[in-house]
Amino acid sequence: MAYAVPIIFVVLIWWFLTGAILWLATRSGGRQPGSLAGMIGLGVLGFVGIYASSFIGNGLSPYIAFLSALAIWAMIEFTFLTGLLTGPRSVPCPENISEPERFRLAFLTISHHEFALLAALFAIGFVSLAAGQVMSFATFALLWLMRISAKLTLFSGAPGFSVDMMPTRLVHMRSYFRHDRIGIVFWTSTFLSTFVFACGTFLLVTGGIAPEFFVFAVMLNTLLGLGVLEHWFMVLPVPDSALWRWALPGPAAKSRDKDTKQQMRAEPDRFIATRSETACQSRTGVTL
Repeated sequence: MAYAVPIIFVVLIWWFLTGAILWLATRSGGRQPGSLAGMIGLGVLGFVGIYASSFIGNGLSPYIAFLSALAIWAMIEFTFLTGLLTGPRSVPCPENISEPERFRLAFLTISHHEFALLAALFAIGFVSLAAGQVMSFATFALLWLMRISAKLTLFSGAPGFSVDMMPTRLVHMRSYFRHDRIGIVFWTSTFLSTFVFACGTFLLVTGGIAPEFFVFAVMLNTLLGLGVLEHWFMVLPVPDSALWRWALPGPAAKSRDKDTKQQMRAEPDRFIATRSETACQSRTGVTL
């Protein structure tokens, strides 16, 4: 029972929060001011929760600290999936370019999001230090490291990645992924993550964790295990989107998404030109 409650808690929160963000981001109102204001409010509550968790009893403190970090993560993830905070580049990857150039262009598509995550990590570290607890910082840092690993895995090669969960406004990013092989980043990051997960499990089972950190250690190790599982989803022919079928767009939206993705594959030059014109209009407000 000591293991069951935190494990079930983390799994359910991971499943529900992923679906909730996806549902909000893929619906037509995903970019409305009300949705954005709500997510910003959730992020602010996250910072309040980080500080408040140090004044709560040991029984609830790890759960509040964990949820607070996830609230801030959810806010930033929402801005990414809605296209509000991605990067200065919003067109597909050109063909026949070098790997360093592909990496540079790929980073430009997500650079603003990466800087936001890094800024949030430092901010959480500052608040956690003031609150005298490291649980929220550790949670966000783990999410950040696993997300970097996932992005590098997609760039290096992940043939099983499902595009069903990628909103249409981000479909151009798929052109920066490799689908023809399993890249070295996957094997390296998955081996290291699995090794750390195994070590954490060993310490938990053998009593190598101090009692006051036991619940949080179980939660953090469970989150790491889910991160490893998500990495395997990217290379295996497993429809992981089925876990969040309730959060995905309806048939009409899926049909539009399919048309967009088919256009990108069939007419990449025209698609790039269209996306470039759209990007210019969104920045200048002028139809060219």
